[in-house]
Order: sequence, then structure tokens, then C-alpha cells
Amino acid sequence: MTYGAGAALHEVEDVWRLLAPLGIEGTPPPMKVQADPSALQHVTQAVAAATGRINEPDPRLRPPLVALHLSARRPGQRWPVEHYAALATRLHARHKVAFIVLWAPGSAANPLHPGDDEKARALEGLLKDMPALFYPTRSLAELIAALAASDIVVCPDGGAMHLAAAAAKPVVCLFGDSPPSRWRPWAVPHQLLQAPTGEVRDISPAEVETACMRLLGGG
Repeated sequence: MTYGAGAALHEVEDVWRLLAPLGIEGTPPPMKVQADPSALQHVTQAVAAATGRINEPDPRLRPPLVALHLSARRPGQRWPVEHYAALATRLHARHKVAFIVLWAPGSAANPLHPGDDEKARALEGLLKDMPALFYPTRSLAELIAALAASDIVVCPDGGAMHLAAAAAKPVVCLFGDSPPSRWRPWAVPHQLLQAPTGEVRDISPAEVETACMRLLGGG
């Protein structure tokens, strides 16, 4: 993919330049997206029922909730289900973390809109004794609410990553061969991991665990 004069800029900065003729200049502010209150209440209650996690406003009094987003459009940006399982096992055993697992619903065999139902089922089998809510996001409102309910988000580079940033959530983002300078999360704390191979599958669970704990304040 080739860019023009704004190639060295973040996508947000590049688009922001279009507002200059209107007298709007300077640094772009953080993106903002607001969760639908009913959708947020629904996912919060579902998390509590599935994980036993108390909806305590003070984060010091409740286990962190980590969102694991499974879906990515490009094959090179997909993290293997075994890596997600290893990460969740490590985070829960060492740091008492709870999880909400998110994915685009549907079968991977659907030629019109492939989903990750099979991947989610495989992960659910590997995490059957884990405090985790498996939550397919059938609408944009459900995805935004699930991200808003989380403390941090682990996801591949993609749309969910940018929604998480717009929801002001710290992000551990797994990059393939996309340029981080252009597509990193905008204006939120984040840990960006990218393997020399340009393949997300080559990022290790141990690296992601370390990145999670940095964002959670534990390392």
C-alpha cells in the first residue's frame, strides 16, 4: 500500500489535515465512542454471571477484566487459539485475571463473511475452568459495550483495536506487517508488539503477558 504526502503521519493526523481550510489545526484529540447504556448493562451483568466478578467501581477491589479479541480479516494478523489459551492461563494463574472473549460470529467456511465460531469453541474448550465470558459480538453496539466494560484489550491490529482506543481503553495490539507509525492506537496507553517476520502468530504468549501487566500496572 502506498501513501502520499502524509505517509509519515498517523492516519488520524493525515485525515485531520483536511480540516485545515476550516481553521482547525493542531494535534488531533483522542477519538471518542460512547457505549449504549443498555448494551453496557447487559454485558456487565453477563460478565458477572459467567466469572463471578463483582461489579465494583474501584478497580483495586476487583480482578482485572481482560478482553481477548480473536478476529482479524487478514491471515497474517491472526493469533493462534493456542496462544490465546496460553496467555489466559498465565494471566489467571499469576494475576487472578478474568476474561471476556470477543469474536466476529459465524463459520470460518462462510464465503461471504467468515467468522470465528470454530476458533471460539476451541478456546472455550481449553479454558473450561477459567473465569471467562464468551461473547460473540453480533452488532457494533455489542462490540463497543464489551470493550467499554473491559480494563484492557488484547487484539490484533484492526477495527476492534481502534474502537478500543476510542473507548479510552489501554490496548495490547498485535501487529503483522502494517506500519505502526500509521495504524497504532491513537492517544491511549498501549503496548504494540510486532514480530520481525511480520506474522502475528510469531508473537509469544509470554511477550503479551508482559505487555498486559505493564498496562495493568503490575510490571
